Amino acid sequence: MDQAQIGEKIGWSRENVGRYTMLINKIVPQVLVLVREHQKGRGTKNVPSGTFDFTEGWFRNSGLYDLCEKYQIKLAQEF
Repeated sequence: MDQAQIGEKIGWSRENVGRYTMLINKIVPQVLVLVREHQKGRGTKNVPSGTFDFTEGWFRNSGLYDLCEKYQIKLAQEF
């Protein structure tokens, strides 16, 4: 199934599916777990309410895609 077909099934454009595919392929899973803890609108025991809005666009424009795993994790831990 290609990105256009996936998009059609879930109601997204092919471009949007491609952007999220890039996010999943370029950002290490540990970073996604770390930023989820601070996502605006989410709360955890350590962070009662999220403090930042991590969007797909933020990841795309942040420069994280260009960093190796070690530095992605280091930056995410700074949040």
